[in-house]
Amino acid sequence: MFQTARLSAKHQLSFHTITTDDSSNCLVSGQLAAAHPIIRGGVTMKVERVPADYCIKYFRNGGLPLSASNSMNFVADCLSQPSRFVARNHTLFSTQGPVCHWGYNERCSLDLVKSNQPPYPHGLGTTNRRLPDMVFNIQYGTGARIAAP
Repeated sequence: MFQTARLSAKHQLSFHTITTDDSSNCLVSGQLAAAHPIIRGGVTMKVERVPADYCIKYFRNGGLPLSASNSMNFVADCLSQPSRFVARNHTLFSTQGPVCHWGYNERCSLDLVKSNQPPYPHGLGTTNRRLPDMVFNIQYGTGARIAAP
């Protein structure tokens, strides 16, 4: 399950879609922190749980992006239960780490009948070069977009 939050009928979002500062900024002002940063204290809001399928439209690559070199046990467990959200909605990439700094950014699929590792042209887990920054933090209070360390 993912969580959605609503401050008013006008401002609602799913927390998995954007960074925490962006999401709280959006709930308070209706704008992302990069466009209209604000500094605030606590905010009263209603939080409700929704089925994960409700949020699939927010995944740019058709599924939950996972680093194949770091996620194989998790993915294999999910695939053993075909009705699970991740079993039906994941995309494997040949990147390493949570901020995707290393690898080749190649997509693949996994067939556990053939192998417990997805095939990649450059090989699973290869760290030949640093990739361009793909994950960014939005700095609190300023809205500055900063590459994740």
